Amino acid sequence: MAIVPTAFIKKQTLPSTAGEEKVITWSKDLYWGQQGSPQTTSTWPFSNGIDLFSPIVGEEYYDTTDRVAGDTLSYYGWYLNGGELGNGDSLDLSSYHQANPWHVGTNGLNLRLDFEADWDSAAEIELEADSDVLRQYYNQFIQSGYALGTFNLNSTSTLTVKASGLGEMYQANTTDLMDFSVDNAVLFSGSAPGNNGTYFGLDESADGRIDVRQVKLYSQGSNSPVNSQPRANPTQWVNQDNRISYTNNAGIGTFTKSNLSAGSHTIKINLSTIDSKYNSGVFYGFTFSFS
Repeated sequence: MAIVPTAFIKKQTLPSTAGEEKVITWSKDLYWGQQGSPQTTSTWPFSNGIDLFSPIVGEEYYDTTDRVAGDTLSYYGWYLNGGELGNGDSLDLSSYHQANPWHVGTNGLNLRLDFEADWDSAAEIELEADSDVLRQYYNQFIQSGYALGTFNLNSTSTLTVKASGLGEMYQANTTDLMDFSVDNAVLFSGSAPGNNGTYFGLDESADGRIDVRQVKLYSQGSNSPVNSQPRANPTQWVNQDNRISYTNNAGIGTFTKSNLSAGSHTIKINLSTIDSKYNSGVFYGFTFSFS
């Protein structure tokens, strides 16, 4: 199989937050299953009754056209690192997908979710493999998950969140969605940026824009993004081994939640690709501080 940037995903190292006094404790879940009855997991493969929810059976059991959320044939799933196939065989996906796409920094003050390389991107960049092989190694499902964070304050404080990420260049505001809530009130949200210009001469009117740009980030109640979508290194395909390097300071959104009282508080972050296409290199990342 030809080696191309979008074929590999490696774990990224988050910056240290040593010295911070506050701590956020996270629980993290990934969805798998059919639309309408998804379950959560943090392990691979995905057992679904008597059928194995794994790459090998994807061609046989799952819709191979658009799996947009809301379609009765939509499936959620992740290809975590390796696993038994149920028949004595195993499949090593460690060169393609991470063992765990969630990354948590020191004291829980950094959090990131990396989405996996998708089959459609792999097919369109013409990897030297046939469709059956591609479907075994690349994710052909909607990828969704959520994180729940808890923290305690000794006195009234302000929470500051810095967010950034990459999203597909197609379907602005309808794919690669994220919403961030504090104590059940939405503080901000994010979405795919859409095209906003092309890279590499890709046709603006075609469905071939498989590269990614910085996500759009919105304060709750606003229709104008607070950040910029043009990314760093715009003349390169995004290399998923180092996806963070394609973001820049202009793509960061800063949001604050003031007057948080002493006591326990919660954060919930919902994230979903919404569709199964053009998500290679997509991620959302968050950094937290208190004052």
